[in-house]
Order: sequence, then C-alpha cells, then structure tokens
Amino acid sequence: MKSLSKTLLMTSFLLLSACNFGSKESSSQAIIPSSSKYESARKDYVKADGADLLDSEGNKFLLRGTNLGSYYLHERWMALTDSPDMLYTVNKLTERFDRDAAFELLDIYQTNFWTSEDFDAVQALGLNCLRFPISYMDVFDCDFDLMRSDNPTAEELLNMTLTLRKDHLLKMDKFIVEAEKRGIYIILDLHGAYGSQNGNDHSIDSRQHDWLWRQDDVGSAFRELTLELWTVLAEHYKDYKNIAAYDLLNEPAGDANDPGCLTSTTGKLQWDYFDDLYKAIRVIDPNHTIIMESCWGAEDLPQPTTYGWENVMYEFHHYDSTTDDEGSLRSHQYRVSNIINANFGVPLYMGEFCPHCSYEGWADILNLFNENHIHWTNWNYRVRGYSEWGLYHIRTDNEGDPNIPFSEIPKINSDSFEEIERKWGRDQRKGFLRNDALCEVIENAAKAKINF
Repeated sequence: MKSLSKTLLMTSFLLLSACNFGSKESSSQAIIPSSSKYESARKDYVKADGADLLDSEGNKFLLRGTNLGSYYLHERWMALTDSPDMLYTVNKLTERFDRDAAFELLDIYQTNFWTSEDFDAVQALGLNCLRFPISYMDVFDCDFDLMRSDNPTAEELLNMTLTLRKDHLLKMDKFIVEAEKRGIYIILDLHGAYGSQNGNDHSIDSRQHDWLWRQDDVGSAFRELTLELWTVLAEHYKDYKNIAAYDLLNEPAGDANDPGCLTSTTGKLQWDYFDDLYKAIRVIDPNHTIIMESCWGAEDLPQPTTYGWENVMYEFHHYDSTTDDEGSLRSHQYRVSNIINANFGVPLYMGEFCPHCSYEGWADILNLFNENHIHWTNWNYRVRGYSEWGLYHIRTDNEGDPNIPFSEIPKINSDSFEEIERKWGRDQRKGFLRNDALCEVIENAAKAKINF
C-alpha cells in the first residue's frame, strides 16, 4: 500500500502546486501560499498546562463559545437544505450542473451564512471561541462518487486524484484571521473524515457507514487518507496562533464489527488511531494543542500518559433528553463528575451540549462548567426553526402572515441554479432571528469571572 504521508512530508508546502497522489496530472497548478507568511498578532499558542489552558499571554483561561454547525457542513435538520447530507449535495449539484457550479453555490451559501454581523454578535456576547466543523471536502476536491460508493477498493481510494481546494482554504484562512481581530479563538474540528468516523449525516455521509474503522484494506486506506488530510492542515496552519486547538475527529463512534454504528463508543481502536494522527501532526507542528474526543464519557478515553501525549485537551459531548431543570442539572453534574474524577490531568472541554430544560436551568449548567473549569461550546450558533438548539433561529415560513419575512429551503434535486443561488444568497438571512433568552444566559456565562 502506498505511503501518502511520505509523499507530502518530503515536499515543501511552499512548492506544493497540487495534491495529486496516485496520478500524474492535476487540474490545480497555482502555488499554495505557505503558512509561514502568516504572522499572528498573538504572542504565543494556546497551551495545556496540567489541567489548565493558557492563552496567548500565558494566563489561565476558559474557552467559552459556540459551534458553527451547518456553516461549512450541512445537517439537514438545522440547515437550509433538503439534502440528506453534504456528500449527496455535492454529487447531485455536480450531476445537475457541474463541479464548479456545485462549489460556487456552496460558496454563496457560506458567504451569506456568516457575515461581519455574526462576528459582531459573537463578540457582543463575550464569547472567545468558535468551534469550526469541516470535512475532507473543505480541503480536497476528489472523486466524491467514489466516496459515495458502496464497494470502494483500497486501490481506487489510494489512486484517487486529490486536488487541493486553494481558494476555499484561503477563505478559511480569512475567517480565522478575522476572528483573531475580534479576540475570538478557533477550534479546527474535523467533523467529516474519509470513510466517516461515525456513520451519521454530520460526518457528511448519512448512510450509517463508519468505514474509517474497518479492519481491512479499505479501512486502512480511509485512515491513511485522513491522516494525510491532517498533515496538510497542520502544515498550512502551524503558524496560526489564533487556532486554539486541532480537534482530531468529531464523535469518533464506531466498531469494526458494527457497520450500523450502533455502539457509539470510543475505544482502543480509536485511541491507537488518535496516536497515529498525533504523531503525524507533531512531526510538522509541535505547538498546537490537540484535542482527543470521547463518545461520550471519561471511560471512553485513555490516560494521556498511556500514549505519551503532551499538550492535549480531552473533549466530551453531553446530550440529555431530560426537560425539568433539576433532572437536567443532575445529568450534567454526573457527566462533569465522571470526567473530573478520571484525573486525566489535562484540560477538559464540553465541546457540544444542549440542555432541554428552561433557560434558568441552562444558567445553572453553564455555571457548573465555569466553576469546574470545563471549557465549553454549545451546539449550535444557528438552527432552523424555534428551539433551545440555537442562539439564532432560521424562520422558514411566514406563519400565515404574508408580511413576515422568512428563509426558503432549496430543493437540491429540482430547483434551478438561479433559484438555489437566490435562496442561499442574501435571501437566506431574511428569516434569521435572535434567541434573546438563550443569548442572555450565554452572555452572562461567557462574561462571568473565573477564579483559578
């Protein structure tokens, strides 16, 4: 089997004109800007110091923020789409129009999903962190039909042409730099790995495959491709001090013997792969904090000393269906006690959560995180419909009143290019609404004084 890592590590990123492993030609010819040309205004990288996190000034602090779900990576239930997942969206738009048109429409969506108004909103709330979910398609243009195949071969996967999406990467760069100007850190979160790390739509493939963990040549190929993805990201972003951490894999739940992804656990299979990714990144980037994720509790992560991991943070997610305040608080107290009592000796991070209790109950839960020095980012910044899931809502109907503005959901299979362009353009912001009650609670928790 080829070693893609050797290919890239022997080639300077400055001279990288295309990532075209396994093929002699590529459609990409321009030179990629080196990360070394970027000079951050921050003094230093965010670093783990025992169980604490130090900011760029060397002071203990908490990351307190929100998630950018459905910004680059759509989830049908909360984004303006009727598509089952991003992989389907790109393939269908490519089939109906062409690849350039597909990416153009997604760029229009992203440009209008997040504007300076949203940076202003986050800054006003006092949040200092945005967790930024991305997938492999945000870095590489590749054979997405093969990615959708039910029977890919390892040879096909490893001989697939990977063309770096230079313009898209530069757009990500600008976002990170703009966040730095606002004093907002970024957590770069790989939500969608090659082969899918959990088989859910938020991994960009909703077919309930978790093939990243297959114990055969195909699984090995997906893991090699994902490792290569992280080496490219590490090389490009190694000088970006405004990136607080690299979040290796979102919710890496799966079992090699469970193709239906029903176990939702993280074990030695995942830990060993975390270690592979950790070592590959550290060859290139010795500075950034690296996040290891659990599905879902402390029992699903090893002691960091087992693998010799340094400058790492451990991430947990907690979703509980309890709707009464007391029960919801108890549920979150249990999870917090679970991860604190594990004595990992590293910073602890609640990367996703959404209580379904009252907003008074939310305040108690956020206070629980703050008092126990648990870093946090709620899921999510914006969602479709009205619920506690979003700091902002997207209204998608006029509720019977023709004077009420609303955002429209494109029909990926039938709307014309122009219709999708309009619905994903500036018109998508017509139905955006602030969830005032939740924003007030989040702002109070974000601005609360922390005693270390």
